[in-house]
Amino acid sequence: AAMEASQANQTIGITSQFNNTTASLASRVEGVKEAVNAGTMVLAQQLNGLQQQVMENRYELSKDISNDGEKTRALLVQQYEATLNRQLSDANAAVIALQAKIDTQSTARGVEVTTTNNINQMQQQAQQQQQWGQLYNAIWGLAQQIQSTNSAINVGNGTLTANPANTNTNIR
Repeated sequence: AAMEASQANQTIGITSQFNNTTASLASRVEGVKEAVNAGTMVLAQQLNGLQQQVMENRYELSKDISNDGEKTRALLVQQYEATLNRQLSDANAAVIALQAKIDTQSTARGVEVTTTNNINQMQQQAQQQQQWGQLYNAIWGLAQQIQSTNSAINVGNGTLTANPANTNTNIR
């Protein structure tokens, strides 16, 4: 009986230790569970905060990209317009050069025509003067011949009348 009482006491002691260990383990598991739950809650809050920051950063990045896109587009448009303006300026210069060339050719043609006309007029005037000179010389020669014929000395025809008839007996 003493042994049984001793075994019963030992069993009670072991059971009590098991119960204490179980309670201690349960308490520790509960503490770990609460720590895990608290950690999970903190992690969830941190994830929510992180997600919000990601969304804000994403929005800001989207704005920056959009602004960059607008600036890039504006720069490209500006460069394209500058290229077009340069091409337009080159085309205008070419048109002006062609117009100047046409004007120069027209002026040169006008000078050429005027020069040709002047030369033709001078040639015509020279020809007319030459013809007038020849005509003058012919008339002068005829006048000289008539004068010389009229002033011939008539020998042996008698008295001269107001209108002498010239004969072949002229002495010159």
